Amino acid sequence: MRSTFEQRREHTRSAGCGRRPSDLRLIEKILKDHGQYKAILADSGPKGWDMIVSDPPHAVILDLFMPDLDGFTILEKCARIPNCGASR
Repeated sequence: MRSTFEQRREHTRSAGCGRRPSDLRLIEKILKDHGQYKAILADSGPKGWDMIVSDPPHAVILDLFMPDLDGFTILEKCARIPNCGASR
């Protein structure tokens, strides 16, 4: 029988948000290699923000220095919104 953690991990949606395609591929590979994570990727801050607020993932991996909307700003915005990853 699998543990509760293993059962939950099968359904964990993780968002990756970054400006470089190589970084996004690496995030996706790491998540896939470490279990049944569903990687949801965005190639810019605004796209990542839209993705986060429209269907909040269980975890978010951010590029902190994206040019249009950086990871720090996304975290600050998340902290102010109910049901956003930073406020759980």
